[in-house]
Amino acid sequence: MNLETLLKVALLQSHPELNVVEIHKINQGLRNFNFLLIDSSGKKKFAKVFRNSNHRKVKREAALNAYLNEVGIPSPAIYQASLCSDDSFVNHMPFILYDHLEGHHAKALIEDAAEIGRLIASLHVLPVFHDLQPGDQHLARLATQLDAIIPDIRSFEKALLLEAMQSCRGLLHCEARQGIVHADVFLDNCIKGRDGRMYLLDFENACFDYQLRDLGSAMLGCCSKDGLIDFELVRHLLDGYLCIRKLTEIEWHALYDWLIFAILSTIIWRYIAFNIDRPTENRQQLYQAFMPTLEQILTLDKTYFLCMLQPQQLVYAR
Repeated sequence: MNLETLLKVALLQSHPELNVVEIHKINQGLRNFNFLLIDSSGKKKFAKVFRNSNHRKVKREAALNAYLNEVGIPSPAIYQASLCSDDSFVNHMPFILYDHLEGHHAKALIEDAAEIGRLIASLHVLPVFHDLQPGDQHLARLATQLDAIIPDIRSFEKALLLEAMQSCRGLLHCEARQGIVHADVFLDNCIKGRDGRMYLLDFENACFDYQLRDLGSAMLGCCSKDGLIDFELVRHLLDGYLCIRKLTEIEWHALYDWLIFAILSTIIWRYIAFNIDRPTENRQQLYQAFMPTLEQILTLDKTYFLCMLQPQQLVYAR
């Protein structure tokens, strides 16, 4: 049986009240399959089927999403009868059901950047969720991965990656605040809903970590145009963020390193994903899309970089 049929059987067992009549696969990631469900009354739901996650990790994501729904952070609403129950499996793969979120992906626009900044900050000021996993060991993991792939990287790219790794070493002694971190703030994970609010999706990588990690990710994932960082967008992202959460002076000066970290980790992730874990011929060079971004930032002096960012709301937290 195909996945759509298997999902329908699983839904009959775990959520018979839904009476699903249509199932459409809408996209597929490396870690999950996504389906649009339509019930007999025409109402829509969204099913996220995890191909490589254990049940406990998926239940943790569902519980975090439910918590965010309760405290008012715009994120997909967990279907009220589904917190990834023990019978929510499709061919041994766990799944989560959400109410379908109508809207469109955020774009690299000033107004969207500001809203994303406010959304991330609203997440960061929350009390720590009780069941968050600690973030992985950033530098140790990156260094190990870089050592593994560096022999296969072209020489001029190799030099950039090694320079970036050196720039990130300051993060070993980072004295920034930690808390809830989304860890993958890209435009694909931000939806502008029909209600006008910005929503944050896909908390499968969420963890307890340095919150600057999200700002580095958002500067790269939401403020890039044609492969380069757009500093006007970054300023609006930071203005939105600083309206809700102030940065300490130490955090402000660490932004450069966290952006480098975001670019480097994305390049390495893409290389490993499409060249080692799941070799995909038409995706093997995708990591190269961020090499110009890395070169752009590495050519900037850190002080000049921070001067270019100078947002309107910069008042250091005490």
